[in-house]
Amino acid sequence: MRNLTVGKAIKRVSQNRGVKTIAALIAAGGSFLFLGFGLYRNWHELAQYEWNIDYRYLLASSAIYPVSFLLIASVWSLVIGRLGGFSDYRGNLQIYCYSGLIKYIPGTFWYVLGRAYFYEKKGIAKSLTALGSLWELALAAFSGLVVYLPLTMYSRQVYSGPLNYLLLLLVPLGFVVLYPSGFSAALKYVLKKRADNISLIRRRDSLAWIVLYAFAWLLGGLAFYLQANMIFPVPLAHLPAVASFLVISGVIGHLAFFIPVGLGIREVSLSLLLSSFVPFGIAVVIALIFRLWMTLSEVFWTLVILLVCRWASARNQVFGSEDVTTRTVENPQSNSSSSQKNLVSPECSE
Repeated sequence: MRNLTVGKAIKRVSQNRGVKTIAALIAAGGSFLFLGFGLYRNWHELAQYEWNIDYRYLLASSAIYPVSFLLIASVWSLVIGRLGGFSDYRGNLQIYCYSGLIKYIPGTFWYVLGRAYFYEKKGIAKSLTALGSLWELALAAFSGLVVYLPLTMYSRQVYSGPLNYLLLLLVPLGFVVLYPSGFSAALKYVLKKRADNISLIRRRDSLAWIVLYAFAWLLGGLAFYLQANMIFPVPLAHLPAVASFLVISGVIGHLAFFIPVGLGIREVSLSLLLSSFVPFGIAVVIALIFRLWMTLSEVFWTLVILLVCRWASARNQVFGSEDVTTRTVENPQSNSSSSQKNLVSPECSE
């Protein structure tokens, strides 16, 4: 069977890293210059605003984040489990966390290359890891657009600007996500290689993953609404609209994959959209604080999860060895060679 060498394609895309890094820095820098100019123009308004920060909203949004984080990590575990046959949830969670830290490095596909490195040590080809990451990107974007459409319609605050043209991506992304065989054929047409492993993904798998991602998007929108209320009171009736702002800006950030975690792009789109309910200067502050909160939350929970996984692995080794030792004592008839074989501790999933 001929496999799509996605790893080689990504390697070609990743060439001229200096040029791509400079382009990413220019895009992110231009975005933050726009935000800085917005703060400068609205400085008088910001200076006169009564900054009564309600930290209860911060605590509530912080409680939501780990649930969303684990949902997205679970989707990745299911994807790589289906494509690569590696279904160790703890091991997938650790690799997801490690590669999540790498994605903050400027450049193209660094986190994909990081994943490929870790999974290659598990015996999974780089091409399969890259293919799974590409599929994950399509899942994230499509599920976000699917969530955004009913939210913006229900809110009755339909944004008629150019961002809504992203909804046109529903058709091709839906084709990619819901018809794996069609996606494989499309890749063969474009890259002259066929992704035979895509046939391992069933349509019901894709539907389940879309549902999980949709819940993650909704939780993210709720967290953003709570963060906005921490600074500026936004009526509950505007919750669907504010949540839709977070979703569509997140989709834009995913599609702008050449910029690390959509830095700057998300903040500009969030500020512009939120300014329909909140003064623009305050909307910029909310967007910047939300970015800072997301970054700190991701780093914090990544470290917590990695520590918990290491602790669980060490605990399994200790208790596994004690259990085997107990069995050996209870069965003294076993020969020394089999006893030594049983005393080997199980391999940890790090």
